[in-house]
Amino acid sequence: MAKSLGNFINLIKNCFHKIGGFFRNLKEKIAHNKIFVLVMMQLKDKWNISWKVNRKAALIKLVAYLVVFAAMIFIVHLVLDLSASRLGIFMTQRIPLNAMLPIFLVVVFFEGFSTLIGLTKALFFSKDNGVLITYPVKFNFLFISKVIVYYVDALKKSCMLMLPLFISFGMIYSYGVAYYFFVVFMDLIFVAFIVMACGVLSIPTYYVLRFLEKYKIIKYLFSVAVLTLLVFGTVKFIGLIPANINLVREYEAFSMNLNKFLFWFREHFVITTALGQMFFGVLEGLSMKAFSVYSWSVMLALIGTTALLVVVNMLLARPFYRRTISNNSRDSSTGKKARKNTRLSKLVSVLHYEFVRNFRDEKLVISSI
Repeated sequence: MAKSLGNFINLIKNCFHKIGGFFRNLKEKIAHNKIFVLVMMQLKDKWNISWKVNRKAALIKLVAYLVVFAAMIFIVHLVLDLSASRLGIFMTQRIPLNAMLPIFLVVVFFEGFSTLIGLTKALFFSKDNGVLITYPVKFNFLFISKVIVYYVDALKKSCMLMLPLFISFGMIYSYGVAYYFFVVFMDLIFVAFIVMACGVLSIPTYYVLRFLEKYKIIKYLFSVAVLTLLVFGTVKFIGLIPANINLVREYEAFSMNLNKFLFWFREHFVITTALGQMFFGVLEGLSMKAFSVYSWSVMLALIGTTALLVVVNMLLARPFYRRTISNNSRDSSTGKKARKNTRLSKLVSVLHYEFVRNFRDEKLVISSI
């Protein structure tokens, strides 16, 4: 009996030893993988990761990030709860699904636009490209590592706005724990979908940004035109508000018109409605249900579309990245032609310096306007 028990214990020990050896070998293979090394090197440079050097500072950053994440959930939950239960503008005690759809579209639009510009600059205009191409790795690895780095960065941004939106909505309707694991998983897929779509769109965006960089006067004029349009639209919108407005008297009419708009939005923006029902749940009768056959179908369609976009990126964006980076490296190696310095007077020199300094940075121009 004792011998059988000893053999059984030795068998368990051998199983755990083999499992531990498998994971150690897997960890070693991942650590020596070229794509993993490229990703970690770029993330360390991008986020200033220094866990091994200064664990205390890295731990403080992590705790601060978690605190901000929790604060965002609290703020979003408070706003959603006040707009429904306290202000009562949706004719219900809880925030309706229809009200989340326009908010979801606005968040996706700004996140997608930010990802498109950021990914295009990271792929084709980043200064570290000149260093990365000197490494003994294939261009395929460079492209994949660039996309993975920006995907991780996009996930970090999504955790500050999109994920708190989903979690807050689930808290309002008291969804089960499974819902929160589901939205985290789907947020990973959805961010991958946005990054992959922006990877394909980065090809035409590259030419647009390159044109604006070449003709900066057009870039400045375009920025001024957009700002002027925003200011004009704001002033026009404020002008539509009646001078003798009575919020108490117009409250019911405002609520009715808002709900009519939300129903109209739900019927006409079909894709937004489908994605919104996947994340927020489906209205069945008078109650919300976190999961349904429809939401699972949309999830599978999103996963399939993301996989298709991965293939399209490898067929289109990857060779374009290789060709562009090779050409940029060859052009930069030739160097710019030397320009003869012109001696100016002190007054003209100061004026010229201030003019160039202020109009070379478009962010400074926009803030000045």
